[in-house]
Amino acid sequence: PLPVSVKIRLSPAGNKDVNALEHIEALAALDHKPAFVTLHARTATQRYGRAATWEDVEACARKAGENFPVLGNGDVLTHFEARRKRAVAPTAAGLMVGRGALIGAQIKFF
Repeated sequence: PLPVSVKIRLSPAGNKDVNALEHIEALAALDHKPAFVTLHARTATQRYGRAATWEDVEACARKAGENFPVLGNGDVLTHFEARRKRAVAPTAAGLMVGRGALIGAQIKFF
């Protein structure tokens, strides 16, 4: 099978919607699992008004277990923030820089 990655948000709008943990569980039950999943740790309606919740990245990474790696995304604008996010979500396989790369194309992580 062709490797496929998946990017999801915490939920479409808020706590009443299907949440990321349910999506992780459903993806883990597939015969052909994703190569990795990236979790944008914010809902679609939150936009940039609230901080990304990296505790949810950690919860999803734990739920995924050995099924597939989970990467975190949200509020990674500098290497300092990257380290802080990784400390909150140590089980996550890594992180994805999105808006941070557009805001500061010179972002350095080494």
